[in-house]
Order: sequence, then C-alpha cells, then structure tokens
Amino acid sequence: MPKEITLLTISLDTFNAEEFKSITRGARLKPIIEALEKIRTTNPKLTIRTNKVVIRRDLKFLLDYIEVCEESGVIDEINLLNLILKEPWNKKEKEFFEKEFVSTLEIVNFLSEKAGYKFFLDQKYEFETKTAKGNRIIIKDTNLTLRTSQCDKCPIYCQEGFYTIRVATDGTIRTCIDYENKLPFIDCPLELKKGSLAKKLKEIMKMFENVKLKTTLKEFFKKYNIQLKGNIRVP
Repeated sequence: MPKEITLLTISLDTFNAEEFKSITRGARLKPIIEALEKIRTTNPKLTIRTNKVVIRRDLKFLLDYIEVCEESGVIDEINLLNLILKEPWNKKEKEFFEKEFVSTLEIVNFLSEKAGYKFFLDQKYEFETKTAKGNRIIIKDTNLTLRTSQCDKCPIYCQEGFYTIRVATDGTIRTCIDYENKLPFIDCPLELKKGSLAKKLKEIMKMFENVKLKTTLKEFFKKYNIQLKGNIRVP
C-alpha cells in the first residue's frame, strides 16, 4: 500500500464468519483478517479502523465485539455507527429501521454503564473514548448534524446532514449523501474544460463556512412518520 495512506477503514459488523458471510452476501471473514494482519506487519504505522453499524438485536454483544477488536492486534479504532434509513418510503426498510435503530445516547449509556467508559464530544461532533488497551472508540451521532440553508428546502431530508465532500470516480463532486441522484453536483471534467472549476470549489468551501449544528432526528422522524419500537427516546 502507498506510504501516504494513513487510515484504512473496513466494514466489519461481526466476527462471526457465518453472519459476516450473510451480511456481505458471500464474503469470507478469514481472508480479510489475514489481509489485515499482513497489512499490520508491512505497514505498522497505518491506522486500521473498523466500521460497525449498531442494531438492537446485537447491542448485548457489543462489549464482546470491542474485546475481539482489542485482542486482534490489528485494529486501532472502532467506529460505531447509527443505523441509516436510506429509503424511508420503502416499507420493508422502514420497518427494519423502526425495530433495530439504536440512538447514540443509548450506545454511550450502555458502554458507560457496562464497562465504565467515559466519553467526550470531539471537534467532529462524534463521541469518543479509549479502551483499557488504547483502542479508540468513536460513535457517530446522526442526531447532531451540520446543516445549511439548502437543507431546509431539500427534497431529500436525510439523516446524515451536510458533512463531507465526495469526489466520485466519474469526476463529480457532491456535498451530500444523495441516494436518489436529485441534488445538484459539480461535473468536474466539464467545469475544468470551461475554466470554472476553481470558482465552483470555492462556492462549496463557502457553504461549509455557514453550516450550523442542529439536532435533527425528530424532524427526520416526523417527515417520514417513523415510529421506533419500544420506549426509545431521541433527544
């Protein structure tokens, strides 16, 4: 791997081989772990991070997951993610979300009570702590999201907010997770030919200067009539 790469992130929702195969629709866990071990040997300074989506059915196994990450010898950071509802109009997806969504506050409280972790909110508005062995735990909160004025008029009020610049392999740039391909984007090859790419990029950076932090899940739930199962509070 190029020495310039400082972070490798891998989706790893479980260390159970059969569950992993089911989730990934056929991928095998063992070769992936072996690859991480090889990468760790050849790139000892590279930070390796796992992404795990926390769902209600496996919340009780979360401490076991963290322990395996600690013992693996190859994982430095554990990124715990909220379940994202990409298609709120899809009945099956919506029902799964309502049943399995676990809020960040609940995850933080669970780990604090069960393992004594003390969390703080970092500069990216993510909750963070470290395990006894020094593994960094990050919890991305989809209730605390950055929004701009364009979010108020957006036809796709998303769960994630305005937080990144995505450069796709086709040369387009987006500032949102646009699952329906409805929102404006920059066609970089075209703008480059026109000589206006620098101007377009400056406009994006200007938008980031005007973002505001908001609590947004209630608004998202209201828009799509989402009813979480059980007595679950979202601040």
